[in-house]
Amino acid sequence: MRRRSVVKRARPRADARRDRFLPVLAIVSVVAIVAIVTLFLWSGKLSGAPIYSYVDEEQATCLDDDPKNDFYTPGTLKLGKMVYEDYCLNERLLNQHYCSASNQARLLAPYECPDGCSRGICIAK
Repeated sequence: MRRRSVVKRARPRADARRDRFLPVLAIVSVVAIVAIVTLFLWSGKLSGAPIYSYVDEEQATCLDDDPKNDFYTPGTLKLGKMVYEDYCLNERLLNQHYCSASNQARLLAPYECPDGCSRGICIAK
């Protein structure tokens, strides 16, 4: 009896590289799709990030355009080259900045808005 010899053909290197790359590509694609869907579904509800910006002109003393910290008025505080804006921590809690007696930027304790918080102010009913 004769033995049959099986000849295996070597796969080209390009195929081998592609086969190793496919699982990584699939994972990255799934993560990207989940991120995009999350942004579209939740974009109106994402909040809680403080809003800070820089300006060229320096403000020597603390300046608050809402010194009475009215919950229904958007406020901006300027000190040095920083600008701090009031912001919503979530759909109900408002964070407001104020100037302390020692001329520093401070945050009030979060205030729970009765009818919700949006764009740095409490929603008026």
